[in-house]
Amino acid sequence: MGALSHGQIADVYVRLKAAIEGDFYIVEANERRIVLGNRACPFGEVVRRAPGLCRMTSSVFGGIAARNASGSTVVLEERIALGDPECRVVVWLTAPESARESVGHAYAPRDGDLAAG
Repeated sequence: MGALSHGQIADVYVRLKAAIEGDFYIVEANERRIVLGNRACPFGEVVRRAPGLCRMTSSVFGGIAARNASGSTVVLEERIALGDPECRVVVWLTAPESARESVGHAYAPRDGDLAAG
């Protein structure tokens, strides 16, 4: 089985977060990036006291993308944890277009990942 397409990756994100009561939805999914919105944090109100929990989302999304592309960068543009009304997560599947967009967490494929070979 080969690497997931950008649309399949986006769908996996939505299904994973729905399983833990997040309300993520796809804003955009193309060969360059996946943009997701989220109306309900899966961590509930506790995330406002512990915004570092957002890093778990970044890690999961970045890891999945890196295993299916040549790497990824996850940018948490808006976060419920910081008082925004919704979350906005951008997963770059290619190099981000600008320095502002590259301020995120970078993930590289591991040896043996589908995209690495």
